Amino acid sequence: MHVETLEEALLPFREDELLEEVVCTVKSGKEAVVYCCRGGPKAPAELVAAKVYKPRAFRSFRNDAVYTEGRVVLNRRF
Repeated sequence: MHVETLEEALLPFREDELLEEVVCTVKSGKEAVVYCCRGGPKAPAELVAAKVYKPRAFRSFRNDAVYTEGRVVLNRRF
């Protein structure tokens, strides 16, 4: 099983110039970790949040559509 690294998870946002670097961890939970990041040139703010979901095998829920319903998911893989 491939476990995605933080850098791999954030790469599309770096490529789209939405974030430059991770500043710190804001909160870590059972399903995801939220990071405070310095926004890139195309970001709407100087600081942005990046929520990175843990791999399904390590989450306590299996149907994440319930949690992401109505949200803008910027990850191209979904």
